[in-house]
Amino acid sequence: MNQAPDPRLRSDRHEGRTGDWAQVVQQESSDRLPLLAGGLAILFFVIAIIDLVILPRLSTPTLAVLAVISSMSAGGIYLLANSKKLTAGQSTWLLAVLAAVAWVNCAVRLWLTGDIYVTDSFILLSVGMGFFWLDTAWFTIFLALIWLNWGVFIWQLTESSGWQYYGLVLLLGTLLAATIHLVRKRSLQKQHWLGEENARFKNELETVLISTEEAQRSLATSMAVGQRITSILDLDTLLNQVSLLIQQRFNLHAVQIYLYDANQQQLQMRAGASSLGRSIPVWQNQPDSGNEAVGVIDWVADHHRPLRLDDVSRDSRYIPSSDSPDTCSELALPLEFGKQLLGVLDLKSSRPAAFNEENAAFLQLLADQVAIAIRNANLYHQVNEFNLDLETLVHQRTLDLQNTYDKLERLDKAKSDFVTMASHELRTPLTVVQGYSQMLLDEPALKDDPRYFGLVKGIMSGVRRLLEIIESLLDVAKIDNRALTLYPTPLPIATLINSICESLLPEATERGIKLHQDLPGLPAIQADLDGVRKVFYNLIVNAIKFTPDGGRVTISGRTTEPGYREFSAPGIEIIIEDTGIGVDPQNQELIFYKFYSTEKVALHSSGKTKFKGKGTGLGLSIAKGIVEAHNGLIWVESPGYNEQECPGSKFHVILPLRQ
Repeated sequence: MNQAPDPRLRSDRHEGRTGDWAQVVQQESSDRLPLLAGGLAILFFVIAIIDLVILPRLSTPTLAVLAVISSMSAGGIYLLANSKKLTAGQSTWLLAVLAAVAWVNCAVRLWLTGDIYVTDSFILLSVGMGFFWLDTAWFTIFLALIWLNWGVFIWQLTESSGWQYYGLVLLLGTLLAATIHLVRKRSLQKQHWLGEENARFKNELETVLISTEEAQRSLATSMAVGQRITSILDLDTLLNQVSLLIQQRFNLHAVQIYLYDANQQQLQMRAGASSLGRSIPVWQNQPDSGNEAVGVIDWVADHHRPLRLDDVSRDSRYIPSSDSPDTCSELALPLEFGKQLLGVLDLKSSRPAAFNEENAAFLQLLADQVAIAIRNANLYHQVNEFNLDLETLVHQRTLDLQNTYDKLERLDKAKSDFVTMASHELRTPLTVVQGYSQMLLDEPALKDDPRYFGLVKGIMSGVRRLLEIIESLLDVAKIDNRALTLYPTPLPIATLINSICESLLPEATERGIKLHQDLPGLPAIQADLDGVRKVFYNLIVNAIKFTPDGGRVTISGRTTEPGYREFSAPGIEIIIEDTGIGVDPQNQELIFYKFYSTEKVALHSSGKTKFKGKGTGLGLSIAKGIVEAHNGLIWVESPGYNEQECPGSKFHVILPLRQ
């Protein structure tokens, strides 16, 4: 790290340059002379006016004449100083003349007036000269003359009173003048030193800037090469561009790039450029035939180290080539990625010792860039081949998936058709069975026989359950085939939900589940009565089924404004909230698919409201299809599934007021 110069060294350097400092003092005197001469000329002129006009009784004609002569002398010096014809030495002498003129005025005024108050002018004169006069010797002589004159005056006028006071004031003025002189001189010395330091720093900075410019030129060359090699991914194009670019940028006789072929275990020249403006033809090196490497290229490939030949004629490893007969010096650099040898970059110059340690190090960095570019080009080629194989594979798999999808679509349609056909075919005989069962229940003889009456009643219950399942299958088939027909009519939703709750109240009461409704003032909507009944019937049954005994099911509702949940029209939102086992977040969309159930098949039960009873898995699917057919929305919210803590779930249904 750089350290600040020692102050002692600074003073030594200044003392060693007395000649330079004298020139600085003379120049400063020359610069200050016009200001001092002009000021004294005005001052003496004012004093002359005072002596002749304002206070003639307190002065003498001699003093007035002396002031006029002094003013004219100072004015003349001012004119000479502004003429720019004086040398620095002459300006110093004129400054001494000005000081002498001022001193004579003060001394004569002191002797002629005999007034000790004139001591004040000596004080002002000494302070002024302390600021303007930088030559310590002249300044000391000047102060000595002032004290000599004042001392003789006091000695001659021993009867004068107050001389002790004025002597002390003159002493303090002298000390002040000396202090000003020393501070002014030190300040100028420091300024002079700072100027020299700035000049030295400027020279050093210029040297650094020159070095920086050279480094920038090298870096710009590297960046230009880097931009070219990173923008080309085709290997052959890349190598040709790189060899030509390096040859032109570094003014080389020839540049050749060899790549290592792992299959044939030999180096192959893949690109080259020469100063003749043509590409070097590609040829193959012979593989290494023994333990001793042959040729510059083979030696570099074998040792994984750069090789620099300042004079190729003196090295036995150089093999002359007809492609570059004027080669005088050569630099071969390994192209490596990690520890893997990719090839060799060979640089030839027609000048002897064209390569040194600095540019060799820089060219090695360039070779590393080329190696990375070769690696990227190889990877790009591999990725292209992989992409082609992948595209072929993806195309084949897409065809397979499309065929599979077509088969599944046909199977799903066949299944829907079968469900529709089976439902229709089963409904007719079940209707007959239901009719005959009802007739048997109305027979007086069976009513009086509890045994047979119970059997027929069980048959009747099973038939109703089968008819409900068949009805659900038909609804699913209609939804899948987009054949669901709606008959919108004005529908009071609160009345409909209340009737559904009343029909399910016995089952809920049997399990200790409370059904609570909070549907204040909901408006009527336009909807299909049978479809909407199925929606809320299935949702409430589902809530009862998955709520443990002693739980609670709450049905609440509210109106919605346009813009809610991206609905452009007003509507109503019904929420069926239970205290049941909840729904796992990953199943909250799957439960609306047909035949999907989170329970095991072994839990299947014909009881619609039995806890966790397994149904057909169609209720929520039918509800979703009917809601969406009404341009509505249905979803479930639940913290998760837990049979011990029972976090519960909320099923939301939004239906527009108008269809």
